[in-house]
Amino acid sequence: EGLRDACSPEGVVAWQPQLQLGQKVRVLIGPFTDFVGELDRMTDAGRVAVLLDLMGGKIPVVLPRSHVVPAGSCL
Repeated sequence: EGLRDACSPEGVVAWQPQLQLGQKVRVLIGPFTDFVGELDRMTDAGRVAVLLDLMGGKIPVVLPRSHVVPAGSCL
């Protein structure tokens, strides 16, 4: 059932690495590409809140889950 739920309508499995709150993540897509921040929140709607170190402070940014990977990942 888990694999079926992860499939697109075309039957392709969309694999995403596991994330944990507090973990360092790297942004893959968008204006914050290659920024690293701390995973602050995950929603049931498939979005994540990441605290990015910008302008001397931690700025919360909400992104689609697919736009981040663990910071040490080779993706």
